[in-house]
Amino acid sequence: MSGVTGATEPQRPEGVVYLLHFSEQVGNAGHYLGWAKDLESRLSAHRAGRGGRATRVLVGRGGSFVLAQTWPGGLALEAKLRRQGPKRRCPICGEAASPVPQDI
Repeated sequence: MSGVTGATEPQRPEGVVYLLHFSEQVGNAGHYLGWAKDLESRLSAHRAGRGGRATRVLVGRGGSFVLAQTWPGGLALEAKLRRQGPKRRCPICGEAASPVPQDI
């Protein structure tokens, strides 16, 4: 044994949680919620049709999206916001821009 005491949980990766607002519906989706360590690189992938399935379909149809909101955080925040529903957090859809939920 190495004699390590007080082992901690592995650190969760931090980055940014982002919300994309679509120019048109893709099935039932009008938004995409994701997480990235490097947001600009991830957005470039979405624009090039190499992002999530919904954005690939949207871009393939000639549709577009805009970055609607970002929150600093990791995968736990992304999961929480996903459960709450992305449209609820979209300032473009008329909802007020919302702060990071503090009760993760």
